Amino acid sequence: MIISGDIFDVGIPEMSSVRSAVRKLRELDRNDIPAYVVYGSHDYSPTTVSFVDVLTSAGLFVNVGEFVEKEQHEEKLMLRSVTDEKTGVKITGLPARRGGLETGLYKRLDASKLVEEENPESYSVFVFHASINELQSLNIPIEQSLSISELPKGFSYYAGGHLHKRSLGDVDSSPVVYPGPLFGTSYSDLELTAKGEPRGFAIVEFDGSRTRKVGFANLSMPKILSKVVNADGKSAAEVGEELERYASKEDLDVSGAIFLLKVRGTLSSGRPYDIDWFGFRRKIQSRGAIVVNVNRAGLSSQELRKLARLGTTSREEIETKLLTERLGNSDSALSAPKAKSLLKALKSEKREEETKQSFERRILGEASQILDFPLASEDRKTGAVSR
Repeated sequence: MIISGDIFDVGIPEMSSVRSAVRKLRELDRNDIPAYVVYGSHDYSPTTVSFVDVLTSAGLFVNVGEFVEKEQHEEKLMLRSVTDEKTGVKITGLPARRGGLETGLYKRLDASKLVEEENPESYSVFVFHASINELQSLNIPIEQSLSISELPKGFSYYAGGHLHKRSLGDVDSSPVVYPGPLFGTSYSDLELTAKGEPRGFAIVEFDGSRTRKVGFANLSMPKILSKVVNADGKSAAEVGEELERYASKEDLDVSGAIFLLKVRGTLSSGRPYDIDWFGFRRKIQSRGAIVVNVNRAGLSSQELRKLARLGTTSREEIETKLLTERLGNSDSALSAPKAKSLLKALKSEKREEETKQSFERRILGEASQILDFPLASEDRKTGAVSR
């Protein structure tokens, strides 16, 4: 079995997700089915050990996305291949990086070495996690993608990950296959699934070094229901009432379903966060929905449009203009200059040498000075705020 990433959504995932993955990987191990993986863009962590490394060390799968720099030509990369004991298939791969940074690795591959080591009689697989311009339709920026011509030549099959939609191509008649995710969890993934996008995995049959057939095993998906609300010309209160009425409908059947809510448009008054999204989720879930996913990326308000017309280019300028507009320049405790200073203090990050307690004391001290609100001596020691 080959997993082209992502294995997890983040480099250090929730332990419940790790537990579920380990159970399945152990099933493979008990049935003597080896698993080979490469880092996905979400699996990769530049600052710490990824859980892919932990599970590799535990022997639950083999990370084939490893390479070495040539001793005499450090700008060139030489891939390491692994041979599957049962089938003799040679498996080689390249890992992903965040933001499409893996594209630079392909330009450094020592292609001559790859071809030189390739046995023309054995089946070979190149495992990768990157976007191919010619095969993707998800508007991934060109600078974060590869051209199909940049894939290394000479492999029998190219196992691709990263694209969340099934897609096929070829390199010199060798299949390049993106099977898509087993089960997409983002709103856009679930929306695609609801529209009929198949989810599953590829099954590859081969003879010698030639791929005979690429088939797909489609997985059954849970029921997915969706609701779209047009907020144009409505106040935040009116949208909230509309959602409340919908969630209270007697004939609404969401039992056992994944429920998608999309709210878009421009509010006539109020702001998006004035709407009780949590209450809506809770009500739909109380009626039996297993997941409620809310997408309000297309929801705006007159106030947010004003912000867009401010003509500012930095966060600091936007903050200053908004605080001045709201609070003015009075000498009260809520004046714009004081609010800006307080905001800056609260944004302060913990210093390397600080303990959690000393960090909290410093922030409280700075805030008390800005607000002219002195802390009692005991409060300075404990970090508590006297009232």
